[in-house]
Amino acid sequence: MKDLQKNSTVKITCIKNEQGSQIEFDAKLKLSFKAKFLSPLIKKFYKRYLTAIIFKITERHLKLQESN
Repeated sequence: MKDLQKNSTVKITCIKNEQGSQIEFDAKLKLSFKAKFLSPLIKKFYKRYLTAIIFKITERHLKLQESN
């Protein structure tokens, strides 16, 4: 997978609003020619992976708040 997405970037923007926070992902995937046909699958994977990371960060933050 590493070779398929060389030089790809993901920009994560966190914006505070009235409901809490809004998180936006802007992914610039630079796929190799061999991986072009897999792009829908790779995009779906990125979306799930990034969402899981944000949930994990939120969970840790909430646990820290509860312990203090």
